[in-house]
Amino acid sequence: MVEYLQWDSGFFKRKIGRISITNKSNLSDLLDNARKSGYNLIYCFTKESLLIENTILDRFNGSLVDQKIIFKGITNITNKDISDIKEFEGTIVNEELLNLAYLSGSYSRYKTDYHFTEAEFKKFYRTWVENSLKKEIADKTFVAYNKENMIVGLVTVKKSIDTGTIGLIATDSSLQKRGLGRKLMNAVQIYLYNNGISFWEVATQKDNKNACDFYRKCGLTEKETNNIYHFWL
Repeated sequence: MVEYLQWDSGFFKRKIGRISITNKSNLSDLLDNARKSGYNLIYCFTKESLLIENTILDRFNGSLVDQKIIFKGITNITNKDISDIKEFEGTIVNEELLNLAYLSGSYSRYKTDYHFTEAEFKKFYRTWVENSLKKEIADKTFVAYNKENMIVGLVTVKKSIDTGTIGLIATDSSLQKRGLGRKLMNAVQIYLYNNGISFWEVATQKDNKNACDFYRKCGLTEKETNNIYHFWL
């Protein structure tokens, strides 16, 4: 079955759908039907071990655009430094927040898939941070400040019953590996712990080696990895 994605379709002005498969036996039929139904783009999700052969990729203009890793851990607040970290107040997106949002999407499939324009990529991440500040897709937004009181780090988090999920996270390129990212993660943990949330998780791309190493250093472990293919019909 192809799931019609109303938000994505409206946002990108294309008919977009999603399929998740556990085997490839009927993938060609699904894509054929999607093409006949007027879909322009299909997101296809598979487990890491299930790779789609080139014959299908070539036939339906598909490519592997992301190997998405979800890291998960247990929240704790022992020895958590959150100096220079504050909750962002307000809903107005400034240039500093925008640049951090774009930076957080450097390995995103909306960045690496050349079918999306740079303008579409930026519009997507601008909307993400805007909706986060409005608390539509995030409960809290924490930011890091430098000595000039400029925002140089950003993280958003959404809590559910027992798990908090990080959405956007980035620190200014010139200040990476100086502890700001760890402080942002500490702020998230303290917030979740104080709200009775036992677990936290964050998704990143397998190709983003620095992010993967950073999350492991923060005590998170790999929960699962999924392949994401884009088929442009």
